[in-house]
Amino acid sequence: MQPIKDVLRGDILLTGVTGFVGVVTLAKLLRHAPHSRVFVLVRPGNKIGARTRFETVCEQNGILFMGLDIARVHVVSGDMTACDKISAEDVATLHNVTTAIHCAASTEWRSPLPELLKINVHGAVALFTFCLTHLPKLRSYVHTSTSYSYVV
Repeated sequence: MQPIKDVLRGDILLTGVTGFVGVVTLAKLLRHAPHSRVFVLVRPGNKIGARTRFETVCEQNGILFMGLDIARVHVVSGDMTACDKISAEDVATLHNVTTAIHCAASTEWRSPLPELLKINVHGAVALFTFCLTHLPKLRSYVHTSTSYSYVV
């Protein structure tokens, strides 16, 4: 098996960085793919922008990022359920992405099923389509998934 630093050469697009799996994945990428730039797709909040949301996550998880070059991370403002609304400027910055890692999902299991489908299914399809359409150097697409069970 090849070391991750040999497999992940080139720019990386990461989703879900404001969640548990995504933030840990980012720390691992910064630690083990030292020659890669990481672009994180972050949905802006109601009252704060994507960059502020990302900075908050970094502050809340500071221990994960100790000694890591956080300057290699570039925030792309957007929503995976509406990839067509990502600015042309941001899309252009993703031109050299060779790997996309999709960690975004809703784990609010009490949400209405249509909302969960929109995020966890249609959002994943929209992101994959975006990658195929706008990332000409894409070599690999990694998708993490959510699952849950209902026990009575």
